[in-house]
Amino acid sequence: MDISNTGGKILNKVAVDVKGDAGSLQYWNKIYVGTIHPQETKTVRIPVSAGENPPKGVVELDLDVVANGKYAASQKALITTNQPNPANLVFNQHHFEPGHEPAPGEPITLTIEVTNIGGVASEPLMAEFDLPAGVTSKRSERMELPVINPQDKYELEFTFSYEPSYTAPNIKIGFETNSTPSVVGLKKSFSLPIPSSTVVAVKTPTNSTPANEIFWVSHDVNEFRKVEVSERTVDVKALAVSQSGFQKQNFAVLVNGRRSQGQ
Repeated sequence: MDISNTGGKILNKVAVDVKGDAGSLQYWNKIYVGTIHPQETKTVRIPVSAGENPPKGVVELDLDVVANGKYAASQKALITTNQPNPANLVFNQHHFEPGHEPAPGEPITLTIEVTNIGGVASEPLMAEFDLPAGVTSKRSERMELPVINPQDKYELEFTFSYEPSYTAPNIKIGFETNSTPSVVGLKKSFSLPIPSSTVVAVKTPTNSTPANEIFWVSHDVNEFRKVEVSERTVDVKALAVSQSGFQKQNFAVLVNGRRSQGQ
């Protein structure tokens, strides 16, 4: 480490305090430099030795320079050991196919790319996909994430579809793996927007009514009809005509397979 006095005054009692979480690495905690005259540069060498089990990868040390009893400057020192970094799995990228407004029942494939940015190969892990209600997988929801060598990538593919009764604005697929003593597992959710669901209501038997009104008359209380509309909000009214008095009656409407009741 080079320490330069770029000012016009003499720096006395110059020292370097060394700090860091270096594990079994051994180093001097303080290096005394002495006096540095104006425009003078001195080189400081910090002895470092490794114990029986040196840390893996890169070790960071903080070097704080003190002069005249006050803090003057700081610098970080990076020491690379001969022990590689452990395996480190990360999500690199993902995509859905089709990725734009898939239809109900249409197979959708989620592709996930995992990269090992560590220094050693990972261990095999078990991955599991979590699906919301109304979404069905086309294959097993559990699959193996095999050994991935350092800097290598691996793709997982998972195919599913959603039912016409699914009403949420997007499909959220959960993904999680187990962990091992040497590999930290993965966990993330992936979201896919889907088209707005259509609304099921009664259908008119005649074309003489306005487009925003539908009339239907039937003597069979078990009869039902269907119609697709573009509006997100639909009002449904029931009118009953009788030659004699009658009590209140309940009626039901199925909207996208969900039963709603009125009186």
